[in-house]
Amino acid sequence: MKWFIAYLSSIAMSSIVSVLLALIFHKLTKEISFIGLLTGLITAIFILFKCSNLSSGLKVKDFGFWSWAAISVYVLISLRSFLWLVYKNGDSLKVLSKHNLGDAPLHIGYIQYLANGISFWPENPMYAGVKFHYPIGMDLFNGLLVSLGADVIRSLIWIGLLSSIACGFALILWGRAFTLSGFLFAGGLSGFKFFENFTLADYQTGLAWGNILFPMLTTQRGLLFALPAGLVLLCSWRERFFSNKNAIYRISPLPFWIEVLLYSSMPLFHMHTFIYLSLLLGIWFSIPSKDNQSKISRLVIFSAPLAIFLIYFLTEFNAAPFVHIKWGWMQGSDNFFKFWILNFGIFWPLVIWLYKRLVVKVYKDRDLMNQTSVAFVFPALILFILFCIVMMAPSNWDNIKLLMWSYLILLPFLWEYLIKNLQKYLQYLICFVLFFSGFITIVGASSLQQGHEIFKLSELYNIAPVLQKLPREATFAAHPGAHHPLLFWGRKVIMGYPGWIWGHGLDLTSQREKVEKLMNGKDGWEKVAKELGVDYIFWGRFEEQNYPTSLKPWEDKARLVSSGSWGKIYKLELNLGINLCGILKC
Repeated sequence: MKWFIAYLSSIAMSSIVSVLLALIFHKLTKEISFIGLLTGLITAIFILFKCSNLSSGLKVKDFGFWSWAAISVYVLISLRSFLWLVYKNGDSLKVLSKHNLGDAPLHIGYIQYLANGISFWPENPMYAGVKFHYPIGMDLFNGLLVSLGADVIRSLIWIGLLSSIACGFALILWGRAFTLSGFLFAGGLSGFKFFENFTLADYQTGLAWGNILFPMLTTQRGLLFALPAGLVLLCSWRERFFSNKNAIYRISPLPFWIEVLLYSSMPLFHMHTFIYLSLLLGIWFSIPSKDNQSKISRLVIFSAPLAIFLIYFLTEFNAAPFVHIKWGWMQGSDNFFKFWILNFGIFWPLVIWLYKRLVVKVYKDRDLMNQTSVAFVFPALILFILFCIVMMAPSNWDNIKLLMWSYLILLPFLWEYLIKNLQKYLQYLICFVLFFSGFITIVGASSLQQGHEIFKLSELYNIAPVLQKLPREATFAAHPGAHHPLLFWGRKVIMGYPGWIWGHGLDLTSQREKVEKLMNGKDGWEKVAKELGVDYIFWGRFEEQNYPTSLKPWEDKARLVSSGSWGKIYKLELNLGINLCGILKC
């Protein structure tokens, strides 16, 4: 337990200290990276030696055959997913999972950009002229390591592995093997197609809800911190606010300062998790109980300054509005029962059954706040319904980052107050129907993963010496693709992959039009370049493929900085017939 808390606290402390120092000195330097990591290490050591009261509450009886089976599958899938998260194969740098084709290059670019020693608060490296409004916590932590000499790929793999262990431990803490299985094998009924031809495959492709690990944990890097930190906060709050002798899975509450650290730093890592936890606290606060209202107020008062400070920097008020109403989440025009049963199977019928039981319990006991199950189940249902209506991102699917929390909260109560009390054969039957589809999907998807190229290594190695000679915060005009070599080295471009821009709520249409005009060399291209603050134009294989009819007027009006098999880089400056830069040696 202490190692687990020390790991999470060290990440939070390192990142927060680095952010604060970088803001004070207006730059993220190697010295600041060192101080940040050292502070995190000291925090971890302090917890290991001084926080002797931390207890997980885990017992030998909690680990039967099915527990170890679930843990074994989780370990094997995590090892396969993170050891080959990004890997070299011949001249290719590849990702194992198709889900990471866009996300891995984005996060590598962010890490390298932050490690380059840029001004702080930084500009968005994927969108010229806009501040970086993205939960950068985990990429920042990796960036601190890379700035001090760690290899970017190895740091991704090792932090991914360590954090996946933390996630697995947190899931066990929160709801034992049943919750771990629910996380691993989430999904409805689509996997039962296996019995048609007994073929392993990803039967959940195209569905709104399904396996969480592949499309979420291995791609949404903020969850590597937010998932274990959020779950351990829920465990601590379960004990602190609703402790009673009959409470399930009791642990010792975290020291108050650790709760504040994990909760207040959450916006830096995963804004969706912070929103969900805050709403949960708000619901609890609204239920009359002077003792709990006092405890919640104290937590919020001590956490608010840092949290609000981070939210201020991470929120783009001028970005395209992305909060919108969409009834039924991803249901669309599908039949109501077909959509929810296909995606969730018998999960919601079981929740309705649990809800009925708890309603009767509340009616009998007349004491809402002392019923741990009621205090978690009812708010989880309310928030699930809320986020099936209010979308918090341009992509409706992204609300899964919020819906996931209601799902995880409900799992342990389903087991303890419903399934556990049934006869053995009914327990096995329910678990089979709940988890078989997800099990087939995760095994099938793992067996089908063959790797996908994201960069060419020769291209990266050849261009690296050239980029090292150019200013680290220079802005490049280039094709907005996900696998551009500039992105790997953390170089700022006027526009990154359109999917990223749209997903982050930024204006996509006008920026794309400007890029098209500039890269095609149309009339007014110089004005656009000046407006976007372009320092260099990159012309390589992606540009040749996507702008075959470009007039390339910069060949006459800009200075060729370097060229090679990878392409050419031009510096935007008027050619007056005299090489002034040559004379001035600039």
